[in-house]
Amino acid sequence: MAERLEARARAAAREARACARAGDQVGRRRAQQEAADAQRAAAMLLAGPRGVASILDAS
Repeated sequence: MAERLEARARAAAREARACARAGDQVGRRRAQQEAADAQRAAAMLLAGPRGVASILDAS
């Protein structure tokens, strides 16, 4: 599952770059947020129950 979330984060980052090139700032910001959310979710899965607090504290 973490691998799928990391893949989604990479796809969203590509989408953000495409939106930026097209001048779509709203789409860029949405895609950037989606990438960050997916990356955070993957990190939480990989960290396990004891590591989630440190991830949440860092954000």
